[in-house]
Amino acid sequence: MTQHILGTVTKVIDGDTVDVEQKAVELPELGWVSNAHVIRVIDGDTVELAVTRKVRVRLRNCWAPELEPIEQRRKWGKNPPDNTGAASHLHLKKLAEGYPVRIFVAGSPDDEFSDVTSFGRLVGDVFRLMDNTNLAAAQVAAGHATKEKPK
Repeated sequence: MTQHILGTVTKVIDGDTVDVEQKAVELPELGWVSNAHVIRVIDGDTVELAVTRKVRVRLRNCWAPELEPIEQRRKWGKNPPDNTGAASHLHLKKLAEGYPVRIFVAGSPDDEFSDVTSFGRLVGDVFRLMDNTNLAAAQVAAGHATKEKPK
């Protein structure tokens, strides 16, 4: 969201001219917004939504560990052998699965579809409608993801 100050406006109140400072308002970025329902949590940074059809959404500004079987992690010599991706997945599942949400996909009319997708998933912001929780921000705040892609 971008914040804009509207400035001072002159109004006539009870016959007197008064300068009134207008408050800042939040204007959304250009893009696509739709209400949806979380059908399934794929992993710590991907959810499957029902809009008018099922779509996979990669949470924007959310980088969670991949969901990998423990045997695969041991085979590759990854430490810890337990899967931090599983904890991230479980946290997002508790936050989102089964809840109505609003999805926002940033972009402009000139964007190509490939500009707003990643590996066949839309990249967007998903908000739980009951309390406007940003799912990506909640994952980051809980320590289950980072805002930037790890190096």
